[in-house]
Amino acid sequence: MTLKKPDKLFSNKNLQMFFKIFNRRYFGNKIPAMHVRFGKIKEEGLFREDGIIVNSGLRRFPDLASLVLLHEMNHAYLEANGYNGVMDGGHSTIFHVGIDRLYKAGAYEGIL
Repeated sequence: MTLKKPDKLFSNKNLQMFFKIFNRRYFGNKIPAMHVRFGKIKEEGLFREDGIIVNSGLRRFPDLASLVLLHEMNHAYLEANGYNGVMDGGHSTIFHVGIDRLYKAGAYEGIL
């Protein structure tokens, strides 16, 4: 069995729209407005001061792009609330508590 890729690419506009929806629904609009886009990066996703970049290889996989976006948004949310996670690359217990909160809030319903 082979997986069929969707015919349409997930656009930067779609990604930005999902950011706004997720921010409102799961983060209480507490993540400052930022530019969200696809880009050629080695990681699946990247959160920086100027925004979130999702690996352009995920443009054909909206569910995976959404998962990466939620992951990076969790980083942005924590930073907006004073946590920088420098010593552990941002993936400490507090980060994972945020991922668990997203799971319990239903953020992954229909994606996983």
